Amino acid sequence: MSSGTVEEWAQKDSLQALFNRIDSNCDGTLSTDELRRALCAIGLKSADVTKIYKVMDTNCDDRVSYTEFVKWLFHGSKEAEVITKKVMGGPATASEAMDEFVAFIQELKDTPPEEGEKPTKLRDIFRKMDENGSGKISFTEFHSSCKSLGFDIDDDMLKEIFDQIDVQRASNRKKKPLSQEEQDEIIAEAKARQAEDPSVEIPEFMDGFPKGDISCWLSHEKVYYCGSNKKYLKQRRLIYDPHAATTRDFAITFSEFKKAFNAVIPVTKKA
Repeated sequence: MSSGTVEEWAQKDSLQALFNRIDSNCDGTLSTDELRRALCAIGLKSADVTKIYKVMDTNCDDRVSYTEFVKWLFHGSKEAEVITKKVMGGPATASEAMDEFVAFIQELKDTPPEEGEKPTKLRDIFRKMDENGSGKISFTEFHSSCKSLGFDIDDDMLKEIFDQIDVQRASNRKKKPLSQEEQDEIIAEAKARQAEDPSVEIPEFMDGFPKGDISCWLSHEKVYYCGSNKKYLKQRRLIYDPHAATTRDFAITFSEFKKAFNAVIPVTKKA
């Protein structure tokens, strides 16, 4: 390739090293399997590799040369952008992405205020990101506000950052104990399974609630009220949900935001 800026040619030095690492059999070209291993390792989906490979292989000889590889990297696709960012020193892991995000937030906090304005606090930044003023930041708001504030990172890494901050669990819905009749029905179902598989344990109950995770032998993971109270029947009152305690609420509170920030950069001043 004879054209391109100095910066692009400088990048190609590191791209040659990258190409050589992907080319595991050192034959000077990339096979579909070699490319799949490399792209999946940086978070791209295996299902997309075949499509990407066909775009790369411009002469349709079922091999990707270094020239084809470099041309594809600079053609502007999202997948190519992910790779070039990694080659040029972008975050390669979720942890690195989190560190970059926190450093970016710290820069916003450290930016000197305009004349007559107060210094920016962490809560001020949180409020900017909480675009609808609900007191929580959804992923849509997180994505939108990061872009508008100038934090440029690919969407997959942005999702990883969001997931690291969003540690709070959704509150359990109000539960109602099982009646004796309902307990007996569940035990009978468990015994029926035990007849087929002796390793199945019969569940135990205390005050109408199961002791331990009973989803492994039930035909359904969630247990809903099935008594005579029409109101609870209409509401489908949840009695037991083994995943309730580990279900994220998919929203970031200021407490979560501050905790994630302080984990990377301890704050001595009030946020």
